[in-house]
Amino acid sequence: MAEIRRIQETGKGSLVVTIPKNWARKHGVRKGSTIYIYEREDGSLVLNLFRSKQEISTIYVNLKKKTRECIEWGVLGAYLLGYNKIIVRSRFELGLKERELVRKVIDKLIGVEIVDEKPNEITLQCIIDESFTNPENLFKRINSLVVYMVQNSLKLVEKFDKEKAGIIFRRDNEVDRLYFLLIRTLRVAVKNPALSDKFGLSPIECMDFRVAAEVLEEIGDIAVQITGVAEKINGLELNDVQNTIYELLSESFLAFLNNLTEKIEEIRKMNFKLKLLLKRFKEANSNIAELVKLLEKIGDLCVDLSDLLIPKDLFSEN
Repeated sequence: MAEIRRIQETGKGSLVVTIPKNWARKHGVRKGSTIYIYEREDGSLVLNLFRSKQEISTIYVNLKKKTRECIEWGVLGAYLLGYNKIIVRSRFELGLKERELVRKVIDKLIGVEIVDEKPNEITLQCIIDESFTNPENLFKRINSLVVYMVQNSLKLVEKFDKEKAGIIFRRDNEVDRLYFLLIRTLRVAVKNPALSDKFGLSPIECMDFRVAAEVLEEIGDIAVQITGVAEKINGLELNDVQNTIYELLSESFLAFLNNLTEKIEEIRKMNFKLKLLLKRFKEANSNIAELVKLLEKIGDLCVDLSDLLIPKDLFSEN
């Protein structure tokens, strides 16, 4: 709940406001403590306590059931929420199966290591310092991987190659790892105004990056599905379709990253063009029909990405 405090003026004209006593006690603030004060874009002032080391936050994952779902969602959830120390524990002894499940989960998470094991506990430590993980750079890397996956999955439709298909599956794992790290970084930034200001992102922009990352991750998953269908088709030429999809991916990504609202209509037209190009395959066999649905989904997701843009010139406050 917000507190209302009156501004006081000292003898030389400086303005002063007192800090709530309960807040000061909670955070160990006393006479002589250092506090950073800076202004945000919306005009609000943020008080940030000086911390010489990365703050350690601990959470316990209590396994009521020793199932794959409980372990996976417990560890992954704690990671995405920004906790640095994750202790997985059970009332009963953790067996080899549960320990291997924990290892499989952390293989998907960048910067997480097992630092201690006990009969009924596994302690995980995340060594990532979010202040050095720029969301925009992570987003760019995810995009480049996804574009690679889509382009090469379509080439496999023309000529299937098992080794190249394996590369796409490995790239998907890399996309997942970066995606989880990006979500973690954005969540921490929303909770920490100093960090979001360092990134140059408002809370709303953090939310937009979150949605945009989910769009890219879904397109990556579709590329994996296309790779699976490609082996059944093997021999279908998609030159004009490939070019249109690549253009859609490139333009929607650049439009989102640079807030190019003038691209919104252009991207919609490209998606319409893609659907027209795909019409000639509608009467084909079931495998090609499945491919068409997947390609149409990529086009729609590119439109979804551009829909995150807001044409601010349409609005005014009076």
